[in-house]
Amino acid sequence: MSVNKHLFNRAEAFARAGRLDESFKVYNVVLLSEPGNFQALYRIAVVELMRGRIAAGTKLLRKCLRAQPNDPDILFSLGRDNHAQGEDAAPIRHLTKAAKLAPDRADIISALGNTTRATTP
Repeated sequence: MSVNKHLFNRAEAFARAGRLDESFKVYNVVLLSEPGNFQALYRIAVVELMRGRIAAGTKLLRKCLRAQPNDPDILFSLGRDNHAQGEDAAPIRHLTKAAKLAPDRADIISALGNTTRATTP
């Protein structure tokens, strides 16, 4: 197992255990050693959102989306984040695209349905 794979697994375990600060630090170590690792950047963004650092998390998700515009995980996370911030059009746009890219993902389909219902008068 590569060092970064080991670190990635460790950061995931920290996040699952609710040890978000430690997860954040380990993902950053991965990103420092592999600056183009957008999976690590995506995970940092999600951890930032989980830590309540919404602006930082949103900014990182947008950066990830610019680099990987067809990644359903990024679209899903950004759509849910935008919805939580009270936006109407962006969440539906992101979740619709995610659903088209990953039609078997029940979490994405559910989020799209919930978001659509919440924003339809």
